[in-house]
Formats: sequence, structure tokens, C-alpha cells
Amino acid sequence: MYRATHNSYSGGPRRSLHDQLRAGVRCLELDVTHGSRRLAVSHGVTGHRVSRVGDNPVTNRLHDWLALIRRWVDDPVNAGHAPLVIVLDVKHGLASRGDRVSVSVLGLMCREIFADRIFSPLAADPAWPHVNEMRGKVLLVLSGDRKTRKRCLRDAGREPAVAANRTGGVIEVHRSHDGSALWYWAGTMLDGRPHWLWHDRYGRGITPAVALNDRGSVVAVSRAVGSDNIWYRLGRLGRDGRATWGRARLLARGRSPAVRFTSPGGRTVAVSYDAPGGGRRERRGGMKIADDRVDWRGAVASEDRRDHARAELPGGGELRIRSTNLLLQWSRDGGDWHRLIYAPLMFMEQQRGDDDWMTALGPHFAAAPAGRNAWARDRLAEGRIVRFWKFGRAHVSGAPVSFPATDTPHEAWYQAYAKTRGALA
Repeated sequence: MYRATHNSYSGGPRRSLHDQLRAGVRCLELDVTHGSRRLAVSHGVTGHRVSRVGDNPVTNRLHDWLALIRRWVDDPVNAGHAPLVIVLDVKHGLASRGDRVSVSVLGLMCREIFADRIFSPLAADPAWPHVNEMRGKVLLVLSGDRKTRKRCLRDAGREPAVAANRTGGVIEVHRSHDGSALWYWAGTMLDGRPHWLWHDRYGRGITPAVALNDRGSVVAVSRAVGSDNIWYRLGRLGRDGRATWGRARLLARGRSPAVRFTSPGGRTVAVSYDAPGGGRRERRGGMKIADDRVDWRGAVASEDRRDHARAELPGGGELRIRSTNLLLQWSRDGGDWHRLIYAPLMFMEQQRGDDDWMTALGPHFAAAPAGRNAWARDRLAEGRIVRFWKFGRAHVSGAPVSFPATDTPHEAWYQAYAKTRGALA
């Protein structure tokens, strides 16, 4: 059992974050919204219920609150602390601003701040280590908005294509499952598997294809909706997995475009396509990065029908991509197929009312309002780590949840309850 707080940022009887940590709290909850073009801590509108008492940050910026926690973790006085759980309760405001992009930003922020302190879901598979092996670590748990959690558990799309380079970069593009929006996933190969770090929309079209060279240059092609116009767009893949894109430019008329670099580190691009008059044609040209364009030469006959559903990997091997029942999946060297989702960084939390398929994926954590004892006992029997929020004195005799998140962590009844339960610190 852990001492835990509900709305840890709200002060009042909770006091400051440092006060909570000094009192033995090892599960904190921060509500996350999208305010003023950045991720913020707030219960609703920017700044709502955010306390700046004591040594709490003077801003609403999520970065500042997470950085404060990192400083506490690094303080030698706290060396060997029980693994610290940070519940990131995503509010509806995040989803309404484009939850996919915001989750990418959230993941990047957490990786930068906590880095080697993070205990990832992969480390708990197939079994959890002893808690003493996790001391000094931080566990991030994504909670709250169901739409956001769903999209972190699976992604839907059509016509996927993938490319990789010899420096470990990887990028996937696809058309949305319900329209013509074009999206990409990007990241890096690590420990023999793709770690998808960034997900965003980059344009409109159908039948997308993509190429990536060793310099991190990206070329994406697609056919326009409702016409045979083929468009191309240059991009750049950053170290953080984020792609920056130039404007879309008209290339040719045709269908089923394919794209490649003529050499792994080169800047010459080749695009082949089915020409309107029949046959396969190809155009080549050198990238003019400063001008955000390719200096194309005339079209010539081509036999290239590149399979963009697979990409060669550095050191040998192959990465494959597919859409099965509209769900995007990847596979390495003909092995098992895996959901195309963010790299394992945050644990997912199950909540009452979640779809059956979400529950079937077996999230490690579960949460409900305090008092939902039958539901909690069922989750405990399944091996879940269960959190109750708004845990009060009246709930002491209820289900023995792992994280009884209270608003009053300093009161004698709570400390006595924690001591009786053998709470870790």
C-alpha cells in the first residue's frame, strides 16, 4: 500500500507537494489540461484549483510541476525512496485541442525530465520485480479522458507505409480510417523494436508513401482526393521523433505513387507512379532543402512497384506494417504483430465504464471513486493495482486498495490507517 493524494496540486489540507512527500505520500495526482498553448496543471480552466503555497511552483506549467518532483527524487536525502507513482489525469481539454499531438508533447516532456528514473511498462513484463529493485524510480500512469487513453492503446488507419534509415530512424504514414487526413508515426529503433515517439497529422490525401534517408530527410507522396494529382512534401525527422514538414507541392498526374532515395545518404529522390495513359513512369530529382522543393527531371519508363508496407532495417532484418480491421500493427522479421502505439513510457489506468476491449488489454492499474468496493475487489483479484480517489475516513473498512488517494494525508486517521496497512515510503 502507498500513501496517496487526490488532486495533489490543490493545496488546502494536502499542503504543498513537498509536504505531502515528506509525510510519506508516494502516489501523486496531477490533472493535465492544454492551456495557453502548453500543457498545464489545472482541474478545468487554466489555474483552476492550483495552489502555489509553500514551495509549489508559481506557474501552472506542467513542466515546472514535474521538474519540482524530479528535484525531490534527486535530493540525496530521499535516496532509496519507494518507487514514486505520478498519475497524470488527462482532462477533456487536452483531447479537444488534439490529444494525439498533446500526448506526444507529454511523452517528450516526461522523457526529458525523468529520463533514467522512469520505470517503464516493459520492465513489468512478464512480471513485476521486487519493490526494492524499483526504489528510486518513477512510474507514470495515464488516467482520465477515455478518448485519450483509447488512442494510446491502439490506432486506426488505412493504407500504411513505412520507411527506416541506417541510423535507427523510422517513420510510418497512413490515411485516417474515416477520411483523407494523413497522419504519421515516427521514432527510433531501440532494442530491436520501433519506439514510436511522435504522432501527428501532416496533410490530406490517399495512398501515401514515404522515404527516409540517413540524414533524417523525409519525402512523403500521396494522391489527391478526387483527382489523379500526385503531391509531394519534404520533411525532417528530429532526434525527438518529431517530423517538421514543408508545404505540399504538385509532382505529376497518376496513381499508386512510390518513393525512394536512390542512395541511403543521398539527396536524389525517385518517385514512380501509374501514368494516366498506361504504364509505370518515374521522375527523379535532387532535393533543394533551402527552397523546400525537389528539382525534378522529366518522366521515364519504370518498373518500380516498391512495397511500402515493409522497410529494411540497419544490420539486417525487416520492419513490416499493416492495417487489419483498420487497426495499425507492426512486425519485425515476420514475428508477432504488435499494436502501433506510443513507446512504452506510461502505464495505462482502467476505469469503470471502459470498453471491453480496453479491459481485455490488461492494464496494470485501475481506479474508481472511493466506495466502489465490489468493483475494486474484482480488479484486485485480477492482479490490478487499484486506486480510490476521494478516500475518506468512511472508506477505511472497505476494499484494501493499493492507493487510497485522500484529500487529507496529514490527518491522524489516515496516517494510522497507512501504518496499519504497512505503507511503503
